[in-house]
Amino acid sequence: MPTVDFYLLNTSSKQDSYRFLCRLVEKAYQQQNHAYIHTSSLEEAQCLDDLLWTFRDISFIPHQIGETSNALFPPSILIGTDKPKQQSADILFNLTQEAPPFFSEFSRIIEVVCEEKDHKIQARKKYKVYKEQNCPLTTHNISLAC
Repeated sequence: MPTVDFYLLNTSSKQDSYRFLCRLVEKAYQQQNHAYIHTSSLEEAQCLDDLLWTFRDISFIPHQIGETSNALFPPSILIGTDKPKQQSADILFNLTQEAPPFFSEFSRIIEVVCEEKDHKIQARKKYKVYKEQNCPLTTHNISLAC
């Protein structure tokens, strides 16, 4: 079973949550991990695509929305709304409202939770699903500077 990390942020700003996620994705990339960012919509995927290019002046995180067209050199970071057709990622960054049915195919799952009430309720439901599947769970309280 995968390990699951919940990052509890002290903000209700979705943009702050996305920026924090980009920092985690950058760290995963620097550690040579392959990651899949599972989004709720194509618009959310596009927002993250744009932000991964601009969130930090000096960062470079090769990534792609949708399935890879070059099987010889797939990007380290893939963003999408459906289960990836080719499982090559170690880490699942889940931005959807539920634990995806394919979560057990990853070695690590990351959930970023902001203080918005509905977001916390959804996170509690996902926590319960992961716990019922005997996934090792860790929570991290993150204080973002204002």
